[in-house]
Amino acid sequence: MAAHNLKKKSPAPVIMAYAVLLVFTVTAVKISMNICTPRAIDPVLSRISEYSAKIEGILSEKSAVTEFMTQEIVSSKCDSSEAKCSAYLMDCLTRDIDAAECFVGFSDGTVVYGSSSGNTTGSFNPTSAEWYRQAAGAGKTIVTGPYSNRRTGRTVIIFSRKIMHDGKVTGVAAREIYLDSITDSLDGLSDGSVYPVLLDKGGNII
Repeated sequence: MAAHNLKKKSPAPVIMAYAVLLVFTVTAVKISMNICTPRAIDPVLSRISEYSAKIEGILSEKSAVTEFMTQEIVSSKCDSSEAKCSAYLMDCLTRDIDAAECFVGFSDGTVVYGSSSGNTTGSFNPTSAEWYRQAAGAGKTIVTGPYSNRRTGRTVIIFSRKIMHDGKVTGVAAREIYLDSITDSLDGLSDGSVYPVLLDKGGNII
């Protein structure tokens, strides 16, 4: 699935970890109406912390995989003109069941995908993409999305990290992850008092 086949789900530039605002709002209303006491809320707050730690752990794990992939690309010194970069990304995609795509956008406008042989140039310049621009300006793995893939309709998010050579950003490595690989991990967490959900930056439930 090529990165340029993604359609942005507005308005959601960053994934939020859990529905803190939603739960705290409901809790505050119940307290103000004397439906429940602050002491009765303590278990709810504990569950919120538990869910937060769970989701943050999932995101950290997926970020770590992206960081490792980036380090491997740097150490192998592969660039847009070398077939081994495509072969490596294909291997990454094969081993990552949660990934819809592994790819690298280079500063020369070339994109190398793990799902297909050869490079693509001309039709899509990765340097203008959100996942590229944010990662190129950061010193850590960036999460962007969610996006809706135009071909499959499945929702994905992108983990991306910049590639550095001789102190310069030469590209960005990225992994496109199915969002349901994260939301499925939330199944069974609810105890009837707190329901964990994912929100976008605009506060919309994903």
